Amino acid sequence: MPSPADLFMENWDLARKWSGPEVQNFTSPCAEFKRAVSEALLISSASESYAALKSLQRGDTPAVENGRVMLILGAIDDFFEIVHPRTLNRSRLFDPLPLTHWLRKVVLDRLDNGAFISTATHQLVPRGPLIRYPRGEFASSAYSLADQFAFLTVVRTELSIEDRPIRVSAIVKDRSLSQGIGLAPSSNGSEKIAFIPIAQLDEHLQINRFEVNGHAYVDFKLSDDVDAAAVMNSVLGDIGYADIVMSAELMVDEGAADRLSPLISAIPGRTRILLAGSGNTSDTRDGLPWNEARIFNGSGVELWRQRKIWQAGLDSSRSEDLGLVPGHNGRLMEHNHAGEEIVVADVDGFGRCVVLICQDIQSNPLASELIRLYQPDWVFVPILDWGTGLKRWAHQRVFELSAISPARFLIASSLSMVKKLKREDQPCGLAIGPKDSTDEDQGRECATAYAETSPHGYGIVEWRTGWGKSSLVFEPKK
Repeated sequence: MPSPADLFMENWDLARKWSGPEVQNFTSPCAEFKRAVSEALLISSASESYAALKSLQRGDTPAVENGRVMLILGAIDDFFEIVHPRTLNRSRLFDPLPLTHWLRKVVLDRLDNGAFISTATHQLVPRGPLIRYPRGEFASSAYSLADQFAFLTVVRTELSIEDRPIRVSAIVKDRSLSQGIGLAPSSNGSEKIAFIPIAQLDEHLQINRFEVNGHAYVDFKLSDDVDAAAVMNSVLGDIGYADIVMSAELMVDEGAADRLSPLISAIPGRTRILLAGSGNTSDTRDGLPWNEARIFNGSGVELWRQRKIWQAGLDSSRSEDLGLVPGHNGRLMEHNHAGEEIVVADVDGFGRCVVLICQDIQSNPLASELIRLYQPDWVFVPILDWGTGLKRWAHQRVFELSAISPARFLIASSLSMVKKLKREDQPCGLAIGPKDSTDEDQGRECATAYAETSPHGYGIVEWRTGWGKSSLVFEPKK
């Protein structure tokens, strides 16, 4: 039974082919037509509302009909303000609708399936971000169909890395502590973020080289005497409270994540959301584990998991810096299999979240298309490197991506590699905000977090507390 949500997707498929000049030259419908569209949206029956709108948008000429299509797209978008997570007092707007109204069903469909409407290739979801203002209508300094709407967007369910298909799965988490992260504190918008490196000293990290079927691999793991779950639980006690807690890549394997969950639940309320870095799974394919991040709420409930999509490696220079012999092709590849799915998690009261593990943030076109299409509130990036300093690769990539979305990016790294490579002190965390201007590059809100204590410390940043701006302007060599 089609509803106006289906009509939005149908009209979107038509409108996506139009250029800006074409849209500008369509005939604008009259006020009476607009009232008729509003009345059609209030019809409770999904099929009757759909049919009424479909009949209204017929026109004698393409310019008239296409103008009506654009208006109906905008009217449906405006109507979905009632149920958009960004809308305050949603219940006050939603309650007057009859219990049989079609909008109630598509809302329930989203809770179950992650989207209002889904097809084999596309889905209709709330326009991101979910708790911040969306990109403006002219954010691209050119015409963009998606930017014409505030509350709805049509997104693809398959993206790619170098033409390898990657499935995108949308999930929704409500505000209950059994499903989501509970009610938002009054400080929402100035979150306190804690980065826990876990591996801080040289001896905390083991690096092993081995070969399988003639292929050379490198394996990074915590030393046997470092229990990631115990470290994180202890440091959580030192922190007291942070809205978001992150650890780094390959610091928390599946066993440690399993042990961490009951430790969090034993003393709940120390955080709202915790990204337990990433680490090797127990399951393998072709003898290779997956590099998987686990995300918990403040009561230790698992919210979702994310596997790394694009495996990295060490070139001959970095291999030799670490005292390792490169493979016959000059590389040592990460000893992990490749994930096939990206999870987009809509967490009520917190925002739309994605996790891009280390090299995944560099992936093309996956990373940029994911952020452009889904417009997340938060992008979590656990990495394993010698720090997250300004102007390094992670900062440069996130600086670029932050121009296409109002997302906040959080990058977490361990610190053992800093010691092994004999680098200067580096931050264990980096937080970067979106570009704050559409007409010129004025930098990004940016803050670094240093672990102030050893052997197991943490770094803290609080969002929007008079941060400076970052840029990618390098000092000239002398």
